[in-house]
Amino acid sequence: MKVESYTSRPHLIILGGGHVAQPLCRLARVMQYRITVMDDREEFANAKYFPDADEIICADFSELTARIPEGEEDYYVVVTRGHKADLLCVEQILPRKSVYVGMIGSRVKVAHSRQLLTEHGFTENDQQRLHAPIGIRLGGQLPEEVAVSILAQIVEVKSAREKTVRDPAVAAALERKTPGVMMTITEKSGSAPRGVGSRMIVADDGVCYGSIGGGAIEYRAVQEARSAELPYDRRYDLSSQDAADLGMVCGGSVTVHFERIVYTE
Repeated sequence: MKVESYTSRPHLIILGGGHVAQPLCRLARVMQYRITVMDDREEFANAKYFPDADEIICADFSELTARIPEGEEDYYVVVTRGHKADLLCVEQILPRKSVYVGMIGSRVKVAHSRQLLTEHGFTENDQQRLHAPIGIRLGGQLPEEVAVSILAQIVEVKSAREKTVRDPAVAAALERKTPGVMMTITEKSGSAPRGVGSRMIVADDGVCYGSIGGGAIEYRAVQEARSAELPYDRRYDLSSQDAADLGMVCGGSVTVHFERIVYTE
């Protein structure tokens, strides 16, 4: 059974301990982020440079997957000292369920990185998740100014996600610690009623909170939530016979993740 805290702080993961990472960590602490810093150099991966970090990891970037657990509230900032390490990090991050992935670099460097990602099997859809060059264009050049531009972009992404994903009814049910099954849209392609991150709770007493699209698709999902062995994922294809069976003609598809809610302190 998956155990998840639905009230956890956003997790900022800074990959690289250089001149931009240090002010970024300080600013993120003020904003109440949980912060992990990773670098492969002992002279940078230490509390002297990052006193505000919750966790400091000194390891080769190839160990990212093994050293940093995956989370749904993760915001990755890739600011290592070189192109090779940046790409190594991004290739491990893109398959994960992160909210934000940003990579520093010039437009020329970014274009080359995207070419390499394509050669390594990452699709255009995969790469759409990558914010590169990182940050909002504010015009600043100092490390502190670049850090502000990065956090500004993260706040923009985070705020947009909260507006579309955090249904008030779902939030209220979670606040009351309502027992039940959470359904979350984890993938979407083409035209579909709701976007990635949309959630719905099917409470144990049968009451539903939120929506993952309404209509027949939601009706079927509710029935499956009550009978399926959890956790599991179910893809609803709205452009095939499945769509006809569901009485929907949207022309896209969605993947819904089903899991029992487990509240943690």
